[in-house]
Amino acid sequence: MNQGQTGLKTEFKRHKVFNAWYYSLFVNGQKTNIYYPEIPSTFFLVSQEKAEQEAELIKNLDIYPHDGNYENFDTCGTVYFDLSKAEKVNFQGDFYNTIYRCSGSSYETEDEQNKAMQEIKTKIAYWSQWTKAIDKNGKLLKNIGVKFYPYGYTVFFY
Repeated sequence: MNQGQTGLKTEFKRHKVFNAWYYSLFVNGQKTNIYYPEIPSTFFLVSQEKAEQEAELIKNLDIYPHDGNYENFDTCGTVYFDLSKAEKVNFQGDFYNTIYRCSGSSYETEDEQNKAMQEIKTKIAYWSQWTKAIDKNGKLLKNIGVKFYPYGYTVFFY
């Protein structure tokens, strides 16, 4: 159990689902949809480490439900990202942190890339997931990069 400076009380509670045991994260007594199995499995990809990283992001108020209701809160839920601070980068982002891809147009010239950047910056990424903004070490990524290719681009968190 942990109650940090945020005043949030977080704890993992053990419970049974069919014939297996799981630990679910509770925030201020409300059961979230963040959990892990008691016995790790290669079939079941959710790990204790990942669940604890997500709990830490919640405790630090890096991620939270906009209505304040933690019941069934999920890091795979809908969230909206403002792309106005997107910047062109020269490296490839991690596949798991990709917001979206565009292909089929030519982006070979600087002018074509600049036009695309202006359009990207006016958008909000709908139906994205918090998981797209969390790296493998549990850090919330706050930068949005755009990597251009001759006939497309990728928008991703880094």
